[in-house]
Amino acid sequence: MARKNRYPEIELRPGLQLVVVHDHKNNRGFQLSNEFCQAFEAELQQIKESSKKGMEQELQKIFCIAKVCRNLQFTHPFKDGNGRTFGCILVNGLLMREGLSPSLIDDANKFDAYSVDELVEVIRSGQRQFNALKSRF
Repeated sequence: MARKNRYPEIELRPGLQLVVVHDHKNNRGFQLSNEFCQAFEAELQQIKESSKKGMEQELQKIFCIAKVCRNLQFTHPFKDGNGRTFGCILVNGLLMREGLSPSLIDDANKFDAYSVDELVEVIRSGQRQFNALKSRF
């Protein structure tokens, strides 16, 4: 359905399926298949269990979070507020859940146009801004 609505192709591992229910009239939002959600959680678990520690592990977590939020943004499930929902609320919720600093993202619409690598830099820059602001108080 994402392709039918001219959205970029969602990045998934082979054999997994993203199911999108997109209906602006009734604003039903979206449903992700259990397999997609499990794949995201499994990827985070692999990162936590890897031998990589410190900054390298943190970057992997941020990459995984940026990827899932960008993919959800591309499904454009809500009539309004998709960028704010995925680019600010979900990103920061997942960062904090993983014990990472929140990020001040100046323009959530970057999730529409940026690559995952670029979004990682946006998130990291926002974390630096958050920590600089936090240290002032």
